[in-house]
Amino acid sequence: MKKFLKVYAMTLIFILAFLFLGGHTLLDMKRHFYRTGFVVAIPVAAVAYALYALSDRIDMLEKRVAELEARTRN
Repeated sequence: MKKFLKVYAMTLIFILAFLFLGGHTLLDMKRHFYRTGFVVAIPVAAVAYALYALSDRIDMLEKRVAELEARTRN
């Protein structure tokens, strides 16, 4: 949960910066664009966290494969 909150905070900063620097005109949001930014950051952070967790699993699998290869060579 702590990692997800870190990813959410980073995503929120990027989305709010995007909205502040003119993204609200691109998305045609005239009212409550900061509130919308908070809501939009949740699914974006969920996808980013899923990819982050997947990367960790891939790293663990690479280590297991390297250990198995070392065992079979010996």
